[in-house]
Amino acid sequence: MILRIIFLVAGIAAIAFPIINIVISWSNDKTFNPSDGSSIAAGIVALASTYMGVSKEKNSVRHDRDIFAKFLSDFPHNPSIQLLKDHDFGGDYYSSELRHFFAFVREWDRPELEFLDKRIEKKRKALYASAHGLYEDFMRETIPNDRNPEMSTVYPWNQRGGQRPEWVKQSAATLNASARKFAPQYDEFVRYARKRLSMEA
Repeated sequence: MILRIIFLVAGIAAIAFPIINIVISWSNDKTFNPSDGSSIAAGIVALASTYMGVSKEKNSVRHDRDIFAKFLSDFPHNPSIQLLKDHDFGGDYYSSELRHFFAFVREWDRPELEFLDKRIEKKRKALYASAHGLYEDFMRETIPNDRNPEMSTVYPWNQRGGQRPEWVKQSAATLNASARKFAPQYDEFVRYARKRLSMEA
């Protein structure tokens, strides 16, 4: 941004001062200094470079805004993130509530869904890596509920009755810790991307 301002000011100055000098020289003795023409040409180049830089940046921001809108559409806060924040995974849960989370892990490791802004993209990659780790925890620690196929659980029905086994408690603790770690990362990414794209507008 600062560099663009410098180029803009330099371009205007490189055009304005020689034009003033040409007007004064022509009105006094009808002469023209070729160096004035060179300065004007340099100024035009500086202004053109500034314009092209702004145009390129606008296209970049537009692309990233489109990608961010798709992210919010593909992976909204509810119900996945709310479940990850609030649910105790020692209990059963509806698998459909994590459908957006699972879709994010399946789909968002593609190059066409990368942000052009390097800072946002770095955070997106970190978010994806955390999501993939949590996804692996779910795949390892949970199974479909025998009594209700729409639900998943860490506690198989054929094992229920009596005191809950330690391995079931550990599975629940693993999921709870991973879920509570990931959910704030999602919120932080959304806030950061929204603020940065707004600032770049």
